[in-house]
Amino acid sequence: MKEFCLYFLLSVISGLSVLGQGTIVLTDEEKNTISSKVELLHDVESKLTIEQIQSMSFKRNDYSTINIGYNNSVDWFKFSVYNPNESDAHRIVHLSKFLLDSVTLYFNNDRKWNSFRTGAHISPDERAFRSYNSSFPVTLASKDTAVFYLKVISSYSRQFDISIVNKKVLTKGDLREVSILSLFIGGLLIITIFNFFIGLRVKDNVYFHYILANIATGLAVLAIRGYFSFNLLDGLTHWSPYIVAWPTVLYVIASSNFSIRFLDLRKSNKLSYYLMIASSLASFTAATIVSILRLNGKQIHHESVVYANFSFSVIAIYAGIMALKKGNVHAKYYLAGWICSLLGLMAMTLMYTGVLPNNVFTNNFYVIGVLCEVLLLAFALTDRYRTLQKEKDYLVFSLTHKKNDLSRVIIDNRLRQSFKAEILEKLKHIYKSQDETIKTQLGSFIADLNIQFDADEKRSQLQENIDQVNSEFEEKLKERFPKLTKSEIEILGYIKLKLSTKEIANTRKVSLTTVKVTKHRINKKLAEEGTSIDELMLDL
Repeated sequence: MKEFCLYFLLSVISGLSVLGQGTIVLTDEEKNTISSKVELLHDVESKLTIEQIQSMSFKRNDYSTINIGYNNSVDWFKFSVYNPNESDAHRIVHLSKFLLDSVTLYFNNDRKWNSFRTGAHISPDERAFRSYNSSFPVTLASKDTAVFYLKVISSYSRQFDISIVNKKVLTKGDLREVSILSLFIGGLLIITIFNFFIGLRVKDNVYFHYILANIATGLAVLAIRGYFSFNLLDGLTHWSPYIVAWPTVLYVIASSNFSIRFLDLRKSNKLSYYLMIASSLASFTAATIVSILRLNGKQIHHESVVYANFSFSVIAIYAGIMALKKGNVHAKYYLAGWICSLLGLMAMTLMYTGVLPNNVFTNNFYVIGVLCEVLLLAFALTDRYRTLQKEKDYLVFSLTHKKNDLSRVIIDNRLRQSFKAEILEKLKHIYKSQDETIKTQLGSFIADLNIQFDADEKRSQLQENIDQVNSEFEEKLKERFPKLTKSEIEILGYIKLKLSTKEIANTRKVSLTTVKVTKHRINKKLAEEGTSIDELMLDL
């Protein structure tokens, strides 16, 4: 009996030693998430070796995910796995992120430390496993406990889950990643090609700037997802840090260029215009500094590039709000698009900071947000095209009716001028008489008729030229200054034809005061856009 009790006690002690704190017991489930059971150590000076690290004190990770953010140190992770099965277990140690500079797995085999390596900056032929995440194949001996160390070096955000999975789960994960990227690229291509042909048909350059922004968007998303780093050829892995940073810079620059042209920010909102330029320069500068430091052997992270991209989304939303306030109706789709993009960025940031859990939805919400942004910007272009087409149709309709009216007015003017010329000749004949009183009165009358005759002649010439003013000048005014009324545009047309205030009053059959008040009102509206009547005449 004593022997049995002693044997039982030793078994319990042995079991407790094997299944001590931090030890993971392998189950038959396809996936064993172990993030909350690993231990962590920061190697700030990045000098510790696997032999030295075993005597160091690790800290338990009490969170459901690994989230260290951005830093330039080396992070070590330690965990133990006990296999209670009667046979050896072939599993895969899986980190749910590929975009890490390098990840090394150390394991003890016959009292000797062996290692596998993988990561975005590791050559494909050196990677332990070909997967869209960082994965390592391991064999867990029956009834035995294996101790593993993970060494992580990364200039990207260090937010991921650690789990032990089988080959089936890994294959599913890779298939899901390929499916997500395929759906994203497919949707992006359909939207882009559709708008390319619309741009060709309507001959609007804004469409082509939108297409360039879409191409940059696709490249940025693929870079952030690690697609380019994963598929780099052997010998080209030294370019991996740059093929992540620079596509995001290109995305900011191309999107800024499209926004400036689509909202006409250079004229409609100078502050948004300068903020867009500043955001592009900031993103370019951040990526340049990071690249130069890395070329000189410095371990520097990409956090500044992320902040520059985040700030651009905020600026784009501000520009959309200001455009809506100024009456740009198609800016509502533009604003909604960038709100979706910002929400995607915020979800990704909150996930990286541990506020949101790392799951299929949060991990892909940014891709959803970007695709919604691209689609809503396409709607904005369509709405803009419809608005311009309606204005064009209205102008054509208006010009057709004006031509008919002008033809009748011109014929009427010619008849009146002919009649006045006939009267003038008769009066000149009477003027030749000897009666001085009659001559004086007739002289004054003839002078008045000559003035009226000249005014009618100028009015007739004006009416013949007004067709050209309507077709060119009026269309430009409506596009640039939608707040101008029809009457104000007509006044500007007369000014363009170099008529004085008095001549405009005579032509429109209104008082001088009315014309002056209208001109003052026009100047006030033009001042809101930073110009005046005189500057506008020179510009147009």
